[in-house]
Amino acid sequence: MDRGDGWVSLNISNLMDWNLEPLCYSINPQIIEKARLHVYRFSPPEIHLGAEMVAGHQEQITCNVSSLVSGSSPSDINVTLSSGDNSTLNESRGSPAVRYSFVVRPTQHGQEIVCQAWLRVGLQVLSNSARATLKVWAPPHSVKVSVERLEFGVGANFTVRCSAEGNPPPELHWELPSNTSVELSDRGRRVTVRSAQRAHNGTYRCLAQNKYGASSGQVDVLVEVPPRSRIVIVAVVLGVIVFLGGVALVVWWLVRKRFMTS
Repeated sequence: MDRGDGWVSLNISNLMDWNLEPLCYSINPQIIEKARLHVYRFSPPEIHLGAEMVAGHQEQITCNVSSLVSGSSPSDINVTLSSGDNSTLNESRGSPAVRYSFVVRPTQHGQEIVCQAWLRVGLQVLSNSARATLKVWAPPHSVKVSVERLEFGVGANFTVRCSAEGNPPPELHWELPSNTSVELSDRGRRVTVRSAQRAHNGTYRCLAQNKYGASSGQVDVLVEVPPRSRIVIVAVVLGVIVFLGGVALVVWWLVRKRFMTS
């Protein structure tokens, strides 16, 4: 303690008791004054994320500051939740806790969440912060199936590709018009057809699956006889027709001549 003329001061160090109510009194005249000390421990904020955040589901992020020890909430405290790009998600004034509810998007995977807290104690402003990273699980989405072109001639080679997004990365499965002369590669992302036949004509469907769902995409491929081959076939058919017609005409002429001779 320190004293002076008409005053006394009390210095408290290494405080262990959080519920102090010091009394100041004088003997003559007898005056007693009681003060209640509000003591705060300004610990870093704590961010609480959902146990398993799945895209498309309603989730909640909370942040609280266990700064209050004396039993009453500090009136001048501010807690703010924001994303890594400094966009404010929600904030509270006069409360050591803040909540943010939202529908999870796949693009939020890896997004940083920041909780910033300010506490005014007398003339002093204390600040503290915490950070967390969102981990978002997502069913397969953005399934894309592509091929270099949609029409091929018999005997051609072509490759159909499939890509899909999701977390965890989805497994890919194919539904094909024919499994003959077909090769799978790049962990099922590519289907290569060697020396295509008419049986390879049809729909190539890619199914993407993980533990959170499934999605699919498809492309239609036309395999037909090349135009030149069709011309050759038509020419051959016409030649056969002309030849048979000529033979028939000769036979008719011989029969007619013989009949007239008789």
